[in-house]
Amino acid sequence: MAVVRLCAKDYAEKYNIPLKTLRRLCRVGKIPCIKIGRKYLINVAKANIYFENLEKQREDKRKIQVIRPKMKTSTLSFEERLNNFRSEFLGCR
Repeated sequence: MAVVRLCAKDYAEKYNIPLKTLRRLCRVGKIPCIKIGRKYLINVAKANIYFENLEKQREDKRKIQVIRPKMKTSTLSFEERLNNFRSEFLGCR
């Protein structure tokens, strides 16, 4: 089975990925590739797997997000809350 490889520019255009991002991922070793001169030849199958896994991680992260409870709003005015705080803090009414 032959390995299909594309240069970074062609892969970026075909899969609508920013070229700078793709080159950075190649440079740090996240996407398997071969560097020939200034060009990166990207293994298409493995790069697609990388981006699929990245998408799954982002979906999982969205599912895990904690739903924060809403803060209870007070019906008291600011001055009444301030007076209550002062009385509790100072211990006098």
